[in-house]
Amino acid sequence: MRARSIHVVSRLRYRPELDGLRALAVLPVLLYHARLPLGDGFLFKGGYLGVDVFFVISGYLITALIWKEWSETGAFSYRRFYERRVRRLLPILFLVVLATLVAGWKILMPAQMIDFTRSALASLGFVSNVYWWSTLFDYGATSSLIKPLVHTWSLAVEEQFYLVFPALFLLLLRRGSRFTALALAALVVAGLLAGQAMTWLSRDWAFFMLPARAWELGAGAVLAMVQARGTALPAERRGAGLLAATGVALIILAYVFLPYGRSHPGFPTVVPVVGTLLFIAFAGPGNWVGRLASWGPVAGIGLVSYSLYIWHYPIFALFRLQPGHMNPKDWVWPFALTFVLSIAGYFLVEKPCRDASRVRLRTIVAGLVLVLGIMVAVFVASNVTRGLPQRLPELVALYGKNQMDNELLRDDSWAILDDMAAEHGYGPVHQFRPTAFESEHLWFSNGAGVTRVLVVGNSHAKDVFNALWLNRERFPGMEFARYAMANASPEALAALDQSANFQLADVIIYSIRKKNTRFQPYLKFKQLTDRRGKQFLVTTTAEEFRPHQGMPLFDGMLRSGMDMSPGNVNRRFWARREQAPRKVNASLRQFARQHDIDLLDKTEYVCNRKAKTCDGVTPEGYKTFYDYGHYTIEGATYFGERIAELGWLDEVREE
Repeated sequence: MRARSIHVVSRLRYRPELDGLRALAVLPVLLYHARLPLGDGFLFKGGYLGVDVFFVISGYLITALIWKEWSETGAFSYRRFYERRVRRLLPILFLVVLATLVAGWKILMPAQMIDFTRSALASLGFVSNVYWWSTLFDYGATSSLIKPLVHTWSLAVEEQFYLVFPALFLLLLRRGSRFTALALAALVVAGLLAGQAMTWLSRDWAFFMLPARAWELGAGAVLAMVQARGTALPAERRGAGLLAATGVALIILAYVFLPYGRSHPGFPTVVPVVGTLLFIAFAGPGNWVGRLASWGPVAGIGLVSYSLYIWHYPIFALFRLQPGHMNPKDWVWPFALTFVLSIAGYFLVEKPCRDASRVRLRTIVAGLVLVLGIMVAVFVASNVTRGLPQRLPELVALYGKNQMDNELLRDDSWAILDDMAAEHGYGPVHQFRPTAFESEHLWFSNGAGVTRVLVVGNSHAKDVFNALWLNRERFPGMEFARYAMANASPEALAALDQSANFQLADVIIYSIRKKNTRFQPYLKFKQLTDRRGKQFLVTTTAEEFRPHQGMPLFDGMLRSGMDMSPGNVNRRFWARREQAPRKVNASLRQFARQHDIDLLDKTEYVCNRKAKTCDGVTPEGYKTFYDYGHYTIEGATYFGERIAELGWLDEVREE
């Protein structure tokens, strides 16, 4: 937009009480992410709402900044605006990403390194909210608490807002400040209603995405415009302190009593948003709330709040990845390191880079390009080499021919189905629900003299399918397909009944992880298969094995220096079988006998009851499980051989 004349834009008046508000926002976030135990839960279960407080503050300050420039010069410089954003946000972010790479070089497992480099590039490109939404909720995804850059999703939301809002705001300003304030207020109300609807439809999507969050930033923008028009009550008026204190109370009450649920972000989020607006509007030097928030130690925390926010999560995540169990007292060190690095980062990087007279923009850009180049190189290398395992020579030597990273073994176990889907132009399969590849694409041939076996269920059905598919030459006259289904609900059975492979299948094998003894849905399943003239078989729930030293049993034994001969390992696996699946299977056997359901016992090919062993390794020394009970590729291959040798599928008949 063309300026009428060139003016020097004055700075916004510094309000130290807003730094106090930032402290009130960032400290609960840190405590929430630390998960410090408190009773049956943990401290500040609603501490994540500090991010919502930051959103309101950001919307308020950005709007006030744009309005000030517009009102003083009659124009707005996008270049100056985005340069300020670059100086404010990027140097410390790039530094933290680079420092996390250095610190995680000897800590992150290969799959974690791949995930880190991908998330780092997403963070540096301000699309990490999209990245985390698309990956965090995949089946088998590791905990977000050990992903160093999860917290950058909120930074991405703000940056996306900064890309859209200035143009919209300036467009509204053409109609006058009063119209702009009213229009923004209407957009905030509409955004709240839409955000709540989005949350009801897809809570995970709404949590991470700008459309469901924009109203929070917009609420701060409305307040900035109300104040700009001089219609807000000044903080010096009587009662302002009480209103500011009410704002603080609402924020704290939200932290304590608004646990994450299906309505956030949505109507309950109004509580901390309104509390933040009250504080911004009425806290000031003329009342005790403003003076307390401006107190040196409190305002000081707020002053470095951005650094605290950016530094804390990588430190916490890498701390959690260290061996051993953490006690609450152990958290003194990550908190101390977070504050030390944040204060140092603020004074040595953040503050100088914000001052154009001290650090030139081209210097900042050159540094950012350098860090970005490093991350791209590591990203490429980690994806080509599957996580740069050579970083960890001790583990490479310890594991020998075995894969050290169970996440990669998990991915490999799904790759059989994913590759089959890709060959026919479909996307990856899913753990709980059928994709078009499983529900519409026909896997079976239509010839005579073939027994078509459809394996139905969740990830444990995937294991059974892998075992059979990898040994299909051992089952002449049989064809195999898989269909994802988490339970035998009426809706799931109706969808199964319409699927192409079910309609052509002769035999249905249902295999899931069962944690209870409610087997009645199996009868509905049997009724469907009987009605369609198909043989119905149910497998027992898989054997599960207790971890050792907090790791899957094989890995715990190996890293503890135990005897890893196949005989010893397999005896150890027998001794560490979980009790719960065994109890479920005992009830399932009785239920199957009562209702004439054919039952296939997985224990027959995994364990040897007479020898009291379970095959935790193959005869060649490969581990058979990548977690409590899912099969590796080597494990599935071996168990498929055992299935064939034992005649486990002898009950399957030709039609």
